[in-house]
Amino acid sequence: MDTQCIEVRCGSARHHLSYEDLFSSEVQDLLAECYELGANVRCLCNLDRPVPMHLRRVRIRPPTYTLVTNPYGIHHPDCPRFRQSRHPSTSHKTRDAQAVETTPNHIEEWLPHRRIFVPTLDQLNDAQREAATHKSGPCMVVAAAGSGKTAMLIARIQYLIDQGVKPGDILACTFTRKAAQEMTDRLLAAVGERGKAVTIGTIHSVAYRMVTPELGEDWRVLSDPTWMIERVLDEPSGKNPHGVGPVMKLGEAISAIAKAKADALSPRQVSDPLAKVYAAYEALKAERKVLDFEDMILHAIRLFRSDEAFAKRWRQRWRYVMVDEFQDTNTAQWLFLLELVQRTQNLFVVGDDWQSIYGFRGARPGLTAEFMRRFPQAKKVFLTVNYRSHDVIVDLGNRVISLNQGHQIPKRVVAHREMSEHAVTQVVTVKTETEEAQFVADELLRLRQSGAPWNEYAVLYRTNIQSRLYEEALADRGIPYHVVGDTHFYESKDVKVILDYLRTTQDTSDPMVWSQLLNRPKRFIPIDVVHEVQQGGWEAVVSHPKCRSFVETIDTLRRIEEPAKAIQWLVDKHPGLIRQQDEDEPIKWVDSLIASASRYKTVSSFLRFVDWIIEKSKEPKDDAVQLMTIHKSKGLEWTTVFVAGLAEGILPHKKSLTGEALREETRLCYVAITRARENLYLLAAKWYGDKERELSRFVTALQS
Repeated sequence: MDTQCIEVRCGSARHHLSYEDLFSSEVQDLLAECYELGANVRCLCNLDRPVPMHLRRVRIRPPTYTLVTNPYGIHHPDCPRFRQSRHPSTSHKTRDAQAVETTPNHIEEWLPHRRIFVPTLDQLNDAQREAATHKSGPCMVVAAAGSGKTAMLIARIQYLIDQGVKPGDILACTFTRKAAQEMTDRLLAAVGERGKAVTIGTIHSVAYRMVTPELGEDWRVLSDPTWMIERVLDEPSGKNPHGVGPVMKLGEAISAIAKAKADALSPRQVSDPLAKVYAAYEALKAERKVLDFEDMILHAIRLFRSDEAFAKRWRQRWRYVMVDEFQDTNTAQWLFLLELVQRTQNLFVVGDDWQSIYGFRGARPGLTAEFMRRFPQAKKVFLTVNYRSHDVIVDLGNRVISLNQGHQIPKRVVAHREMSEHAVTQVVTVKTETEEAQFVADELLRLRQSGAPWNEYAVLYRTNIQSRLYEEALADRGIPYHVVGDTHFYESKDVKVILDYLRTTQDTSDPMVWSQLLNRPKRFIPIDVVHEVQQGGWEAVVSHPKCRSFVETIDTLRRIEEPAKAIQWLVDKHPGLIRQQDEDEPIKWVDSLIASASRYKTVSSFLRFVDWIIEKSKEPKDDAVQLMTIHKSKGLEWTTVFVAGLAEGILPHKKSLTGEALREETRLCYVAITRARENLYLLAAKWYGDKERELSRFVTALQS
């Protein structure tokens, strides 16, 4: 086989390279040019089926590039890329046709190497095989955490195709776009080109596909409803006839309207003040001819019920409908699915009510029982073997979720393997939340000596405000981290406003900083005045009578030397600055910001620290500890998991201490525990902020 099997087409030029060539600085310069021009790259290790690849930049300074195999590319077993050295943590693995490969060995940040394993029917366990070979009629699969449900779903699609079902007749619905892409990759690895005809996507994307052709050309879909709901919450006027005034907080209104739509409720079916805001929002949308994200499903349901041609066309489109993460389905999605399968009844759902954690979005774990009432003849299969976690972690999860006994489908989950002698499962109690974060950082450095990559570690917490302490502790010790799915604490919208006020006291030369503050909180400075002073600079601000109140605020802040006292004065003087503050949150972002600032004597020293943390958070890194809320961790797994804040009022949350809300907190704790494969740390402090807290009932249940 020719060692120069990499073909790079850049415009009319064609370059042939070997994998060894990628290590040279000359070729790196060439790849930089090709990266900017969007070059086409193929590996010619298999001349009959060249493998499509693409360039990826893995370091910004100095610019460094590698080659990555496209999701469904499969290299020849003798491809020279397999002779490249790999990260020690992956050296024991088998050859990986789907790995990210060919990183020059002088790069420290090795990319993760993942392997797509698709078991055959014979390799499934009995329960998985029973589910995978179900062909016609309704079926519900109750799949415990780590029980191999995705492998079973892929096996079922492959089984249907092998049984003569046309791939285009199969629809698989996932909860997220990421899950849809992962399922697509695994299906293509299993069945090849035939898998491209299978429709895989979220329920919303399927509804969008149905609805958009029915809309007029002048209608559009609104990606973010915030500005429209803000307008509704303004005072009514001639320019704003749909305004109802500030009868709700913006965040509350956004989530309440989304929840009502998830519950398939119209404005007439909810009470004030939501009814007033919801109705005005719908009227404004109709006037502007827009639909929002949640409207897709509701509009599809209406079309199913009112348009016979629409209903006939889409009920005939897919003969087999599969739904993953069914426990997170809401009422509107359930009604949509029932309409879709009305003709065939071939609805195959997979879920686990023990892992239903999206009640605030309208998810109904009770739909698992509703499914059996709706389809009493349905087959029911239990997947209860956890292949992810060892027996001690599985037992801890079982003991926590048993607190919900009597309100969930009973099952006995067992582990496929026992705990190894080197694994750690530990409850850690400390005095303060700062000590909690410091323990995690110290333990990460200790565990890192085993050679495992940083991205095999995760820190999970109940609310995103908790990320600050971990960001600071890890940055202080030089540990790379990535905040998943959320803005870094110091870059969140409201925190940034406070910081920009402090920045303005130190430097008034940048209009892009202070111009955003002129009407925050509302000072009713006309937009033409804002533009005028932007052009004129800070002297124009000081001299303009409309800006006097703002200038007085900055002058007063300048006279307060300590940053914590400056922030406290600012939020006390202008409470409108903290419009997103939820008084029911156990840890408030303003308090967390003040706590951080209290360690510094001057505003300038605090801002230097903040800038350093922001800079650290933006450093390019392909291998980093994962920081995220438990909700964001759903469907993921790591070798080592730290679960933070296991104290009453935090986990469980202070707003969720009774009834179904508490049961969802219990499921949230169960999800956090079952993300760990080997090492699990359950963390609790006695003090969070200035409040003393009791140990979480979930930890108490484990210790009894």
